[in-house]
Amino acid sequence: RPLFTEEHFRRFTGAEVKIKLSELLQGSRKYRGIIRGVTAEQEVCLEVDGVELKIPMDLVEKANLVPEL
Repeated sequence: RPLFTEEHFRRFTGAEVKIKLSELLQGSRKYRGIIRGVTAEQEVCLEVDGVELKIPMDLVEKANLVPEL
């Protein structure tokens, strides 16, 4: 399932997601992690390998939920 809006990210807090960015952020354009919420500054809080990362919404090119098996 693709995620497009801030509301989508809020609704799926706690779910695993794959995100592709339009430009590099901390040396990478692709991230996979757990959505921890959305900040007032319109940043997606993503937990990647136990580390919280804040990704500005305007950098998100594509985001999809990872299906639970």
